[in-house]
Amino acid sequence: MSRLFAFLFLSMIFCYTAAFSEENTSSSKNELLQDRKSDKIIIPDVNIQIEDESSIPISNRKDNLLKDSLLDFGKIDREELSKTRSSEKFKTEMAEERRKENFTVSDFKIYYGRYENFLAGVNIGKNVGSFNYLLTYLRNKRASVGYNDEKYYNTELEVDDLNADFIYSLSTNMDLNASVGYYVRNVGLYTNASNISENKINIPSRLAWLYHLSLNSILKLEGDFNQLQLSHKTYAGYDAKNLWDLSGALNFESNWSRDNFLKIGAKYTYNSYHNDTFHFGQFTLSDKFPLFNFLAIQAGAELNLYSYKDVFWYPMLVAFYQYSDVINLRAGITGRQENISTERLLPENQIDYQFCDPEERWILFFAANYSPWKWIILKGMLSYNDYHHYAAYAYRSDNNLYVFSSLTNVNTLEAEFSIEMIAFENLKLGVSYLFKLPSLNNLLFFDYNTASASVAYKYPDWGFDISTRLSYKGAVLYSDQSSFDPKWIWDAEVSQAITKEISAEIKLNNILNQKDFVRPSSPEGGFVFSLGVRVLL
Repeated sequence: MSRLFAFLFLSMIFCYTAAFSEENTSSSKNELLQDRKSDKIIIPDVNIQIEDESSIPISNRKDNLLKDSLLDFGKIDREELSKTRSSEKFKTEMAEERRKENFTVSDFKIYYGRYENFLAGVNIGKNVGSFNYLLTYLRNKRASVGYNDEKYYNTELEVDDLNADFIYSLSTNMDLNASVGYYVRNVGLYTNASNISENKINIPSRLAWLYHLSLNSILKLEGDFNQLQLSHKTYAGYDAKNLWDLSGALNFESNWSRDNFLKIGAKYTYNSYHNDTFHFGQFTLSDKFPLFNFLAIQAGAELNLYSYKDVFWYPMLVAFYQYSDVINLRAGITGRQENISTERLLPENQIDYQFCDPEERWILFFAANYSPWKWIILKGMLSYNDYHHYAAYAYRSDNNLYVFSSLTNVNTLEAEFSIEMIAFENLKLGVSYLFKLPSLNNLLFFDYNTASASVAYKYPDWGFDISTRLSYKGAVLYSDQSSFDPKWIWDAEVSQAITKEISAEIKLNNILNQKDFVRPSSPEGGFVFSLGVRVLL
């Protein structure tokens, strides 16, 4: 109860500061502490994002260069195919492009490679007056995986991923957004003595209403339904579980610049998981405002209410400091809460459902960005994570599957570093490293060390594009006594335009031929190559 009173007290203070900042923003159109974001490189293995920005665009871009840069979007990572919905990733990548008045996209891709690995996909989207749509479909099927000349039996994979997203402008101030998806993934469980295969059917749907109260303020009402049918084929039959989430959210945001905005949100979720039902409520308040031309403060809090456990809340108090033209710093305290939802279970393989408390933590952090020249930026962050509940993996010996199990009083110290660089306009390089040190030593699938280095080069005159990435994965435990060895995964992709609309592509995955297992019964296999073609329709 004392935590609840503290949250209400902080809320009154933050509402007052929000009102004060609104009265003093007549000259705040110039953005404060602006990062250098031109030609930004996406670096993999990023742990957490502390920075918060306004989601309201300050200005709408009119240009459309998507036809010439489409190959930058929709790239498919090898491991993503056996875990996540690629259609959702592509829709997120297209979010900025879809704001342009003359947005249009239509492309088709097809690949065939080693171990009878077949992949085909199509993306179609267009902005037609007040109506905007994006349709995506991907089909992936493989017969097996292997290492050297050895094939692993019962490693078939079959994925169908369909998504349709629509935006309709009712007026200049009002938009409707609707989306629906259908995702099926069937994976053979190699060496599993109890279960032959695992099947997931995911049906996500969403309806949102967006109202622009003014040039700087929006009100958003959103409803989501997400169903996940999780089943395992056993030697005796099928073990099936039906899980679904139903949620509604109301969010208000008022924005004056990137570093001067107010966000207020409320969300309710009803979960029905097999034989368990839950109610969940969330209230969020975040206000970011400049104090001086070199200092901005973000203050707020999040309150989480449950039908089956005590309240969890955390403060958000972050200082953004512009030390010089090339150095900016941020430090503060924040937190994170994540339910064991259908979205959390969907990316997992060799997984079963069991009731687990949500993951809850407070985060104390310090971060710095250093950009001595326009073409390079160095980023570093040090954080201390205090978990009230940690969602750890636990092994069930009765069916050789994993579940989430809640642990209390777990702490981690994390350090991450990255370099993003652009040379000669067409050459992009990136390096990242993440180190984690937990207070417990027996956490399953806990990544203590991960690192990656990536290079991408384009030669537009020839229509030539090459990218490569080397990733390091440290040793991880998959049982109390056994662990996966460290591994280096090297992937590469080459694309050459044949005409303006057609390009030929080669994908090389796991070039070093490492034994890569995501789970004991879910191998990714060794070296795989695929040949394909991509057509801009």
